[in-house]
Amino acid sequence: MRVSSRAAGLVANPGVDETWSGSATMLGQSAVYLITGMIGGVALLASAPAIVAGFALPTAWAGVVSLPFLDGVAPWTDTIRPIGPLSERVLSATEWAHAGTTLALWMIVPLLIGIYRVTLRGISA
Repeated sequence: MRVSSRAAGLVANPGVDETWSGSATMLGQSAVYLITGMIGGVALLASAPAIVAGFALPTAWAGVVSLPFLDGVAPWTDTIRPIGPLSERVLSATEWAHAGTTLALWMIVPLLIGIYRVTLRGISA
């Protein structure tokens, strides 16, 4: 799919071809990448400890699964390996399984914890 940069509302840079190309699949994957990032941010509920944990835990876990005896676990739980390629190339079915498992672990679990915290605390006026 080729779209003129002017038609897409983009400003062409000097010396750069005035068209960009991409597939609908890549556009969808990029949307998943951005939306899951936003949902993960909402899950943290903006408390300082939650924000620190949201960055520190996945980073620490990436270090743990880099150990050789955890090679089989890493593609399913590491946030870097399965999520990074979403905006780089079209993923295979196996890569989607890895990304889905990772997103469930690092996005849905904190979201459920955040919902639980809100329901316990209630909404104050």
